Amino acid sequence: MFELTSEPIAPQASNDPTSGAQVVFTGIVRNHNDGRDVLSLEYEAMLSVADKEGENICEEAAQRFEACSVHCVHRVGALQIGDVAVQVTVTSKHRKAAFDACAYVIDEVKKRVPIWKREHYADGSVEWVNAAQSVAHEGPAVLVDSHESLKEWTLIDVRDADEVAEDPIRPFPHLASPVLHFDRRLLSQGRPLLVCATGIRALILADDLRREGFTDVWSLTGGCTTLKQIARKCGESQG
Repeated sequence: MFELTSEPIAPQASNDPTSGAQVVFTGIVRNHNDGRDVLSLEYEAMLSVADKEGENICEEAAQRFEACSVHCVHRVGALQIGDVAVQVTVTSKHRKAAFDACAYVIDEVKKRVPIWKREHYADGSVEWVNAAQSVAHEGPAVLVDSHESLKEWTLIDVRDADEVAEDPIRPFPHLASPVLHFDRRLLSQGRPLLVCATGIRALILADDLRREGFTDVWSLTGGCTTLKQIARKCGESQG
């Protein structure tokens, strides 16, 4: 079983008389990352894909290691230092299977489940990190990899105002309207390509807008990271 929750994670106790082992992995929010002091963080998930992929991983672990039960719960929303971010609980007849299944679940969740982490650092900066390494970008997402390719699109930055102020989009012309108060009138100005920090919020918004009837709206895979890569290529070619 896999679940996402905005509530604190409680320990899972085994009440299965056939299991002889229970292994629990608890991931805790630490106060540093890559040598930088972390004050707090937020998790955001692409819910429809995350639930399905997380459930697949738990089922794979149960079958592969013949576990009696597999449960993984991951937090979303705002977390503080010391909070439990993710917990995997596995029961099995024997301890080795429980250890192996538990390790499999947390490793695969990190690789495949589309959960993004926004870290708030002590120096005042904020950064999105830890996108799933191999998640398939289904739906209205496109990968644009050159300045020339961008010219056919109207970029619309859908990040919150504080994110835009900390990390403005340069040097590409663009419009701006945050997700929660998105101005649909902007969709009539050219061919819209929505952009956010990692691509996940833009993808979800594009999918919602398509359901409303705006069929030619897309999101940029990789978000601002992709734009920075394109800008760097432009600078190198001009140099």
